[in-house]
Amino acid sequence: MSGKNFFQFFGLPISYSLDEAALVRVYLERQREFHPDSVVADNCINSCAGTSVAELNTAYQVLMNPIDRAEHYLNVLGMQTLDQLPSDFAEEMFSMRQKFDSLQTESEKKEFCASLNQRMADIISLLHGLKEDELEKFGRYACLLRFMNSFLEKVELNAYSRN
Repeated sequence: MSGKNFFQFFGLPISYSLDEAALVRVYLERQREFHPDSVVADNCINSCAGTSVAELNTAYQVLMNPIDRAEHYLNVLGMQTLDQLPSDFAEEMFSMRQKFDSLQTESEKKEFCASLNQRMADIISLLHGLKEDELEKFGRYACLLRFMNSFLEKVELNAYSRN
């Protein structure tokens, strides 16, 4: 399914702010269609012809993850995602790394990462409010999210942990 429009595959409008409940519902329906014991699997509708369960799961995971969804959304709209942080974000990331490295205790590091998680949540909320004519800004923030998430992964904290 690489290069395909996952929004279209699930019958959802092309929008970063998708209806997650609708996505889950369609995903579960498609899972039943693909199930080996399902009679429907032999008569799968055109939208899932040639799609494997692994591809279905990949499409679902991309749309459920706000960072991956942002990148997919940009790709579907024909906009390249940024491979490098814009200079203002690069400076912010450099200072963030310096600050983290200067922290002495695990408690301080966890608090710092929690504040970074909150900043990411704020950016994700901001992305939901951006209009289609603000794609450049959307792309810049999507790039920042990717780098922040990568930073958190490197310090072995999950950016989406539910404490």
